[in-house]
Amino acid sequence: EEGKEEDGVRGDAPPTRRAENAPDETWWQSAPRAARKRLKEEWFTLYAADAAWWIPADVIVYGVAPVQFRVGTYAAINVVYTALLSLWAEKKLLKELALAKALSREEETSTS
Repeated sequence: EEGKEEDGVRGDAPPTRRAENAPDETWWQSAPRAARKRLKEEWFTLYAADAAWWIPADVIVYGVAPVQFRVGTYAAINVVYTALLSLWAEKKLLKELALAKALSREEETSTS
């Protein structure tokens, strides 16, 4: 009986590994699903923003910058792009958190 597998977890496994002690869904299982959902919802915005940024950036890198400075120019443009993308994502996250907090307050007042 001891050591018998149940739902892919051995019966003598430590309690932290036993199936009945595991949550229904862990963050590393839900994160890819949330990322796919977000990409499906926002793909056009991301695609249009990338095109609006990189087409002019490529014109600058390959049409304006001298050959010896192209790598540095591309790297500088990439750093600015990454920073702007990070700020955009942070702004979006803060909006989502504010909305969640407002909904939480609304639930608290409605149940009181």
